[in-house]
Amino acid sequence: MNSGSPGAIIDACTLETFAVTGQLDLLKSHYGVRARWTETIRYEVRRGLLEEPRNQAVLDATWLGEPLEVDFDPESLRHIEQIRRGLGGTKRESMKHLGEAEVIYYLETNAPDWLFISDDRTAVD
Repeated sequence: MNSGSPGAIIDACTLETFAVTGQLDLLKSHYGVRARWTETIRYEVRRGLLEEPRNQAVLDATWLGEPLEVDFDPESLRHIEQIRRGLGGTKRESMKHLGEAEVIYYLETNAPDWLFISDDRTAVD
């Protein structure tokens, strides 16, 4: 990654939308090697796209590289859960807003100058 350019983490829904519309190359050409994702975002994208068999061909997101490592010590998990709940996550829906919460936590603790590309206005705010 170019040290002069901040990284960019792309949310699952944004990746899925660009993928199913055949426009994933737009994100790739604009953000290139700066673009990253977390393990949860990768999981959400794969799960979402595989619900529709016709979407299996759009799973090529190797340009995003290996998922960023988010701390999973007890304190970090509590912080991530607090963020997830603040975004509207519930006990019954344990995955709801988890990707966004991980990204927010990662940005706060590791990369405050990076971009967060998402269609979720609340998470971006």
